[in-house]
Amino acid sequence: MNYEENNEGEMPPKIRSIQEQADRIPDDNAKNQDWVTPERGHLFLDDLVRTKFVVPFADGVVDASNRVTASARKLGLKTYRRYHAKDSGYHAHHVYVLLSVPGPEVTETEIAFEIKILTKLQDNLSELTHLLYEYKRTGQIEKKKKRALAWLFESTDFEASYIGHSAHYIEASLVRLKAELAEIGEV
Repeated sequence: MNYEENNEGEMPPKIRSIQEQADRIPDDNAKNQDWVTPERGHLFLDDLVRTKFVVPFADGVVDASNRVTASARKLGLKTYRRYHAKDSGYHAHHVYVLLSVPGPEVTETEIAFEIKILTKLQDNLSELTHLLYEYKRTGQIEKKKKRALAWLFESTDFEASYIGHSAHYIEASLVRLKAELAEIGEV
């Protein structure tokens, strides 16, 4: 985050905290301009504690995401969501629930608990694309510009991206077919 969120060499970068994200503060209005350190990481990193729900159909992603969010809010917990549709082909909803926990120097602090909700197919793809991300991050595979990717037929990036996008389309088609069959059964 210190590097990737560092727009035009801002020193240190301006980064929204998990609290600002839960309060829906726009990126431009982030108050924090400080380095993310191990002691302060929990205030900004929202995937330190996480789990996932794997559902059979794409409409289950939306339904489970809405239910998790509603349940957390009913308990008085702050939440925020991200709808992922990445160039890599990864599609999922991530729900973040803010939880109070014992802190190192204060009696309590908040952390974000990430709940990733995705289909089985997207779960399998995410395992592969995360490996691809790690290879790029460590320099084992060269990073390609996004627009060039569409023409790099032999690259692993192309393969992962278009399998993911095609899979998402097929999953959406399955949801439509399921709805059409349900309608026929009701007649």
